[in-house]
Amino acid sequence: GSDWNWWYGPEHHSANDGDFDDLYRKHLSNVYHALGAGPPEALAHSIISAQARSRITSQTGYISPRVGSPAASYFDWLGAACYVAERRYAAMHGGVFLLDTGYAGIDAGYCYCRLDFMASLQDWACTGAMLLVHIECRPRNAPDALACKLEVRIRGGAIEGWRLDDGGNVLNNVEGLLTALRKEMSFECRIPLPALSAAEGTVLRLRFSLWRDHLPLDALPREGAIELNVVPENELSALAYAKP
Repeated sequence: GSDWNWWYGPEHHSANDGDFDDLYRKHLSNVYHALGAGPPEALAHSIISAQARSRITSQTGYISPRVGSPAASYFDWLGAACYVAERRYAAMHGGVFLLDTGYAGIDAGYCYCRLDFMASLQDWACTGAMLLVHIECRPRNAPDALACKLEVRIRGGAIEGWRLDDGGNVLNNVEGLLTALRKEMSFECRIPLPALSAAEGTVLRLRFSLWRDHLPLDALPREGAIELNVVPENELSALAYAKP
């Protein structure tokens, strides 16, 4: 009823805003599930405004991490855009928080993503879960953005399968696309830029979310998105330090 929306007004703020927001979005997700439809990705993200700012850095140079390789290291992700979850916000509202840090970056041919978990996969994905990478692609001088999403099924601490939805076609086999889990504490992927229709000048906006039984578990960022500019590397480094 109307009371659910009424409580979102600023005049009704309380210490339980975060708990209420989580519960409200779960109810809406269950409505979609009861109707035989999948809930929209937006319901994984908070409707209210966080009271503390999360920490984000922009991409400063091309990265080409070795996704899934045992030779990969921390240094593979130097220069990537990085978004760190705001733990003060998490502690203030209680609940389950599973996502710690998100990384994203490009090189001349690929978009790379990495998601670090706060707990081992066995603690929350033993019965199956869905990891969703939502990518909004806005070409230069285009009024509308294209929405793509990579759905990764996780079960028993391993990737069971994946599919890429480019907004009109669902693809289960994209040449060059890689997904991997590292020591059950992080997820990595590599997506060809052409599969995202990300030509030079495109802006990519990325969000991560976790789902189980069609209900949202956690999201990163909880508000907004990690932004990447598809430009040559010399322009990328200049953009990272540009002042508004």
